Amino acid sequence: MKIGERPLTGHGLIYLSEINNMPDHLYARNFSHAHNQYLDIWVKAEIGGLIFLLVFLGLPMFIGWKLVARDIDPGAGLALIWLGGNFLVYGLSEVFLTHTNTIVLLAVYIPALLILADKKMRGADHIDATPSTI
Repeated sequence: MKIGERPLTGHGLIYLSEINNMPDHLYARNFSHAHNQYLDIWVKAEIGGLIFLLVFLGLPMFIGWKLVARDIDPGAGLALIWLGGNFLVYGLSEVFLTHTNTIVLLAVYIPALLILADKKMRGADHIDATPSTI
């Protein structure tokens, strides 16, 4: 089973049964996922799932870069860059979305830091828009 057979719609969990039915000498049994988050989500959830994952991890890095580049809040910016970048690299060797604690971590920290970044950026825009009193 290949990604090229169904690149837009994905295979779902069917590909796991095909791999688990292979002879023992060809592959290990009880296969539940590829050890690459991007390949795993592409096969299971189609190209849309892969794009969503990349945007979900790339958005914090983009916002973090803006915070650092504009010198609004370098600490929060670097935290966002680290969080997104860390999981982008980690996904090359592990399927982190199969671990509940990782999902909770991403579901709490990424939105919390993005809300903080939004408040900081709105405050910086407000400060830049007011005329100087000096």
